[in-house]
Amino acid sequence: MYILRLDGNYAADMRVLANGVTDDNAGLSSAPRRRRAGSTDTADIQVFFGTRSIVATIRESDLYVIGFRNAEGRPFFFKGMNGGSQELRFNCSYTDSDGMALFMQGPSKDARTPHNRQSIVKALGMLADFRGGKDVHLIVGMALLAFMVSEAIRFTYIHHQVRITCSDDAMTFALADYEIYMKNWAALSKGEVPKGAVANRVYTSY
Repeated sequence: MYILRLDGNYAADMRVLANGVTDDNAGLSSAPRRRRAGSTDTADIQVFFGTRSIVATIRESDLYVIGFRNAEGRPFFFKGMNGGSQELRFNCSYTDSDGMALFMQGPSKDARTPHNRQSIVKALGMLADFRGGKDVHLIVGMALLAFMVSEAIRFTYIHHQVRITCSDDAMTFALADYEIYMKNWAALSKGEVPKGAVANRVYTSY
């Protein structure tokens, strides 16, 4: 199991995680790391926030967060990721009406809301406390979890934002600021740069 601490250790922990779940590119330190497209493996990450923690599970093949385990160790998965009774009522899509829908018709209110370290701790605390039932209040926590894990592995730009937010209580960000990256990660990882994106912020190379 990997460890990810949302404090001054975040960058070092992310380096270990990224190296563990992706492959380097022909040994070139300046080249983007490559996801393991054919992998069927998953990885568990114990995410520490304040005095608490949850466990996030990601797929190596696409780096998606597929679910989490609450403070008691009970697993919950995005809709369609497990096929069992422990699924949330929404899927992992940022643009699907059946998903988190952060960018379905432009940035949603949740996507525009500024976050700092305290609001992240609060949102992840809702995941830790979840025991089942109504789950719409978990969308922000799941989106932030994906942002701090999956998107930060994919994008240097996002990794930097999370790192400074974890280290400085005065720093804030909104998910809407990173919409172009979060919606276009597959194209960006292939070297394509959609309008509005910045090429040197495209993909993490640890």
